[in-house]
Amino acid sequence: DLWPAPSEPHVNNFTAPPSQVDSAYRSGPQSMEEHSSISSTNETHTPTLAQSSSNSQTPKMKHETVANHVPSRQHTTPDAHPTPNTTVTPNPLKRPAENSTPVREIKRPKRSRRHDEPPIWARRAPGPRAPVPRPQATPLPRQEPPPRQELLPAVVRAKSPERSITGAEPLGEITRALADFLWQYVVTSDVIELEIEAKLGRLVDRSTKERIQLPVETATVINRDYLVEFQSSMTEKKHKTLNSFLNKCVQDSYNRSGQKQHAVRYEHRYERDTFQEFSSAGVSSLPANIQRNLNPAHRAKIRTTTNTKTGEQIAKILKARLADLHIYSPSTEFDYRISVSLEYAVPDALAALVVDPDVPGARVVQKQPARIKDRLSYSHLSTYLMDLTQVTDGSSGEKTHEMEIELDVVELRKHAALLESGAEDRYEKVVKGLLDNCFILARAATEAQT
Repeated sequence: DLWPAPSEPHVNNFTAPPSQVDSAYRSGPQSMEEHSSISSTNETHTPTLAQSSSNSQTPKMKHETVANHVPSRQHTTPDAHPTPNTTVTPNPLKRPAENSTPVREIKRPKRSRRHDEPPIWARRAPGPRAPVPRPQATPLPRQEPPPRQELLPAVVRAKSPERSITGAEPLGEITRALADFLWQYVVTSDVIELEIEAKLGRLVDRSTKERIQLPVETATVINRDYLVEFQSSMTEKKHKTLNSFLNKCVQDSYNRSGQKQHAVRYEHRYERDTFQEFSSAGVSSLPANIQRNLNPAHRAKIRTTTNTKTGEQIAKILKARLADLHIYSPSTEFDYRISVSLEYAVPDALAALVVDPDVPGARVVQKQPARIKDRLSYSHLSTYLMDLTQVTDGSSGEKTHEMEIELDVVELRKHAALLESGAEDRYEKVVKGLLDNCFILARAATEAQT
């Protein structure tokens, strides 16, 4: 039922069972005023049990459907002791159905129109459903666009658009960290004989000797307090891949028109390094600024380099690493260590102040074997030197393969001086060039199918 049924009247303190109430409808309609008056009359003039049992026939229940009329319930009260031959005396206050006035017409709410196809969210039945045909759109005639120069604003057509809201191009985080690192240990250092080199390798955990795994997806600078170990070797296949890549760079640089002055040049060198420890007298004879930068935990050594083809002595230097910057690169197979090292050319007078390991009683902490180097050097812009080296251990014959990029210290300090004076400089670009070469070589070795 759409509408609530009226409350049930009480007759002789009995209520009709639900089965009789639901099926006992009046044979005709009645108004709401009549229903209330009849209910009140039934409550005040309740028929007695004798009156209800005077009739011999039980009234038949009728159920008539009247369109647009609200059916009302006729409430009958069964006798406490029903008799088969009794009839109910009609109530004189009730009017016949023929004379009743119809109630006002009540409009039923309209139901929403059912669609032939359920909505998208209600389509749960498996299996394909037939597509609903849709009207085809009529294509509009093609219109020729206006000239391109009328669509672009003036700032886009400018030759030098601004890179940011301030017009400046900020440095990347890694470039800025390296620029600050080199400024601290190179530009402001009182030592002239310095070397800047970046090596490709792996950052490994000191306990497991496995490559570190950090929760990052791009290259990042490792905090200096994070204790890691750097392994500067690579496989022979990767070494060969970089050799082919650099040889192709040499050919491409000569093929580029108008850039002959920026050609990549190479040199094949065969060298041998031997090492000797400085004596205490030799260390105390060094210049004061050199002594301040030596690590007291390591013994100072002299490295003598000779040409294995001619036997000519190339250099005799004191080399000591001063500071390292580690860069972790999870997207490639290689990480980077950028080092600032001391390379002091030892005079012949001091070169004699060494510990001879063959002398009885000589205190040699560790005798380092000779290093035989087969090296290909590629230079670019007279600023960067890329050394691809195969190193053979002089005592065991074991071969290792290394890749390093050296940045010219003189060029870096020249642009640092221009920056301090306020003149036009390329200090940041020189630093970024060192990083770019590291990234390019690491990606070339990683992406190659070897």
